[in-house]
Amino acid sequence: MIRRNASSGDREEVDAPFFNLGVIETQGLDLNINWSADFGPGTFGVNSNLSFLDSFEYQAAPGDRIIDATGTLDQGGLYDVRGLTNFSYAWDVFSIGLGWQYLSAIKNAAAASSPLTTIQGTGDYNLFNLDAGFDWDRYTIRLGVENLLDEDPRIIGANPGVDTNSDSTLPALYDVVGQRYYVGFTARF
Repeated sequence: MIRRNASSGDREEVDAPFFNLGVIETQGLDLNINWSADFGPGTFGVNSNLSFLDSFEYQAAPGDRIIDATGTLDQGGLYDVRGLTNFSYAWDVFSIGLGWQYLSAIKNAAAASSPLTTIQGTGDYNLFNLDAGFDWDRYTIRLGVENLLDEDPRIIGANPGVDTNSDSTLPALYDVVGQRYYVGFTARF
């Protein structure tokens, strides 16, 4: 794949074709719900994105065994169920919303290649955010609370009876900052 210059030995040409060297087979269901209706003096709405993973199997290279990574943190987190749901209510110039992120319980990444591992997975994870807004004329005020219930991040890599000092979390999946508040103001001219 690398041809060298006969005189200098430097690379002269490199072929980098794409090859299908392994296998990925996955099956699941993605569901999106976007609904709203008049409720009392305002409008109530629900927007939800749900993913249900039935299976995720892969082979890293030809001849390797097929690895069933379903429900493990292998490949970045193959949760059986993932959900992001927003509930909203808007009335005249006021709005309020509640966001809910859900991640189902999951096994450690090591369980994909070694199903009898003693490294623990994590339990279900629920994260709630609350926001509100007020619009008048050319101005908007927004305020909210992120991680409303001050949910701790999940620990991954815990191995009972073995002090590996490798317990950690995944900040891309679990909130590591904790409860926080914000206020915003916008003026349009």
